[in-house]
Amino acid sequence: MEQRIQHRRKGNERKVEWLTDYLHANMEATKLLDLKDNQIRLTIRNNPPKVIVMNEADVPACYKEQEIKTLIRKNLIAEALKKGNNVPGAYLQSSTRLQIK
Repeated sequence: MEQRIQHRRKGNERKVEWLTDYLHANMEATKLLDLKDNQIRLTIRNNPPKVIVMNEADVPACYKEQEIKTLIRKNLIAEALKKGNNVPGAYLQSSTRLQIK
C-alpha cells in the first residue's frame, strides 16, 4: 500500500516538474514574461548568476579550502568575477526561472 502511494507521488512530482519546464520553455520561446489573472501569476525571472567551474585544477588556491577534499568557494569566485577580475577555470552563467504565485 505504501509503495503504491509513494510510486504515485513520485510520478506526480515528475509530471509537475515536466509541466513546469515545458511552460517555462514555451513562455521564453514566445517572449511571454508575465501572465496574470485573478487566481495565479506566472512570471519569468532572472536567477542570480552561478559559478561554473570547468577545471578545479585551474582555480587559484585563494578560492579553495582544504579539507578531506578540495572545497571551491564559489561565493568568493562570484564576487571576484562580478568585480571584473579574471578567475582561471571559472565563469558566470545567467539563467531564468518560472515563478508561480
